[in-house]
Amino acid sequence: MISAFGSLTAASVGLPAPRAVTAAIPLFLVAGLMWRRKLPRLAACLALTAGAALTSGWLHTTITTGAGWATGAVNWVTRSTVGGVVPGVVALVLFVYFLLELAPSTRTMAGLHPESGGDGYPHGERRRPRGLGRFGQHSKVPVRMPDLPPKTGAVLVGLVLPLVVDTIPGDVGAVIRSPLNLLGGLLAWLLGLAWGVA
Repeated sequence: MISAFGSLTAASVGLPAPRAVTAAIPLFLVAGLMWRRKLPRLAACLALTAGAALTSGWLHTTITTGAGWATGAVNWVTRSTVGGVVPGVVALVLFVYFLLELAPSTRTMAGLHPESGGDGYPHGERRRPRGLGRFGQHSKVPVRMPDLPPKTGAVLVGLVLPLVVDTIPGDVGAVIRSPLNLLGGLLAWLLGLAWGVA
């Protein structure tokens, strides 16, 4: 398929090409943020940056192999049902999921409303502490495993998305690839300024 324009690369704007080590710092920051359960959207964006810089290593191989199997399975399903392969469908689904996960929640938007008390609930309505019944008595709450850190799915998708986005054809693929390529190149440039190696 002929594209009206090609995707921008790091080299086309004078940035160094990212290497595998370029992903080390954002991956370390993602791990710290996930462990502390802080700033989940920032963790997802850092994972996207790390994925754009992965070029080798076992993590890169694992992601590309798993994504290849998923793409092959989807291609087989679409070929069997509609008679042809739908290229880039896995990457497009991941891209839409990532955007939806980064969108502000309804509670966040409600917190910006002037009639809200700033915590996402209208004045006079507050969430009862967990474990308290209707009249304040402690109720029996079953013990359960700790929840995953928020936006865990977005973090995983952010790490995988840059490595499968090449399967999106045409101008849509070029538009999505361009900022991802620039992310990797920008991080490599910053590391080069700081440590002299990227």
